[in-house]
Amino acid sequence: IDNNMHMNVWAMPSMRLMFSVPLRDEPTAIDFSPTLPVCALGYSDGQIRLIEIVGNQPKEITNPHTLEQHIGAVCALSFCDDLKVYCSSSLDGQLKVWDLGNRLLDRVILNKPPVVAFFNGSQGEVVVGQGNYLLKVTKETWMPPGGQKALEEANNQLAVLKIQARFRGSSIRRVLGSGISHKRMTFVGGDQAGSEEG
Repeated sequence: IDNNMHMNVWAMPSMRLMFSVPLRDEPTAIDFSPTLPVCALGYSDGQIRLIEIVGNQPKEITNPHTLEQHIGAVCALSFCDDLKVYCSSSLDGQLKVWDLGNRLLDRVILNKPPVVAFFNGSQGEVVVGQGNYLLKVTKETWMPPGGQKALEEANNQLAVLKIQARFRGSSIRRVLGSGISHKRMTFVGGDQAGSEEG
């Protein structure tokens, strides 16, 4: 990140500048997908930007659901490319899992704010660091109703919409409706356990 609040991405080992992304503020967390052309940036106000990189041209995948954003600083972001999801953790004491359309899949309410959170391998297990403790959040905790099949169908529908948008020469800014969004909240850690349907 340079003095003009641009995130510069460089090709290695040639050290060639690939592209530059203007930032509204200095991020508190950044993560790049290891295999997919996407990165996520988290901010001190709890907002998350998801940036898709197509032909070295960054495009923001907007999230109109502002109430789903964190209410505390984002402290970690991590991608699980095999499942096409990413997670965010925040000082608001929540771990959230999103799909690559930037739609919230589930939130896990923790008993204390996490220091770090990351996907452990490709099976969807999230490891959360809280002080001197590590907490494992299994895929079954955050997976939407309908399981992996529902997630795959939503990702396939999103891919079709992106292809259609490219043929029309516009970027995808649409939010898919039914099927994948739900309001289940899962409580993890301490004396709290279980889930709540809303």
